[in-house]
Amino acid sequence: MSLHEVALNAIHDYGTAADWRDWRSAGTELLEAVRIGALDFQPTTVTSFEDLPRNLSSFMQGKLKGKILVNISGDQG
Repeated sequence: MSLHEVALNAIHDYGTAADWRDWRSAGTELLEAVRIGALDFQPTTVTSFEDLPRNLSSFMQGKLKGKILVNISGDQG
């Protein structure tokens, strides 16, 4: 999970008590959704650097969905 640093810094500098309550409530709801499996995460494909052109082509053609992770060390594990 990542938080956008601009938004996070803005709430630190300018957030009211109500803003902080909303922020905590949203975080609680998000973590609950993760806990019960209610989020639909994008699939990931781990590929070697050598296979990247083929996977990018498949992605551009709509045959591959989600994120492409490139393992530059060659270890597919």
